[in-house]
This record gives sequence, structure tokens and C-alpha cells, in this order.
Amino acid sequence: MKKRLLLLAAFAVMLIVAQAQTTSHQPDDDISFNGYTIHLLKNSSGGFSWDIISKGKVLIHQVNNPFNGSSDGLKNREDAIKVAKWQAIHINPATGQSIVRTQQLPVEVARQLKITVE
Repeated sequence: MKKRLLLLAAFAVMLIVAQAQTTSHQPDDDISFNGYTIHLLKNSSGGFSWDIISKGKVLIHQVNNPFNGSSDGLKNREDAIKVAKWQAIHINPATGQSIVRTQQLPVEVARQLKITVE
């Protein structure tokens, strides 16, 4: 019984440490745009991911680079904000779902937003 409790406690600590390393929340990480809140997240590799939230509900949880699927996210904050705003514009207000139906965004979107995708 003690071994199980010890293992459970160790697992809980590992989860807490992993969560602390993957996200950081600063007051300026929340951006209001078109009635949505864009919540930027800085991951452990230094890249950025984000959530797009409406009325307390997460509509888009973007953890990977939307152009190449890399778990590092986008390299700089400004690019992450550009793409998150682009995604917010493409949310159907009636359903709260993205109009864009692909896992990865086309490279043309990166060009349009003047983002270099590695």
C-alpha cells in the first residue's frame, strides 16, 4: 500500500513538473480579437502555441506548428498572433467551429501572413 501511494505521489509530481515546463502564463499572453480571446502559450522548446476561446469555451487548441506539424509550435510570438488571428477570422460564429477543415494550414497562408515556415 505504501509503495502505491509513493508511486502515485511521484507520478503526480512528474505531471506537475511537465505542465510547468510546457506552459507559461503572463498577463500579456491574452489578446482580445473579434470577440475571441487568444491565449498564447510558450512551450519548453521556446516556440509558441495558443488557444482561441469564446465565452469560456476553447474553440481551437493549437499545440503544434499549424504548417508543418512540428511540436515546437511557431518560433516567434508575432507569427503565433498572426496565425491565431487568421484562425479566429475563419471560425463560423454560428457553430464555433473552424471553417478550415484541414489538420495543417496551407503554405499559402504562411506566405499571405508573411511567415517563414521552416
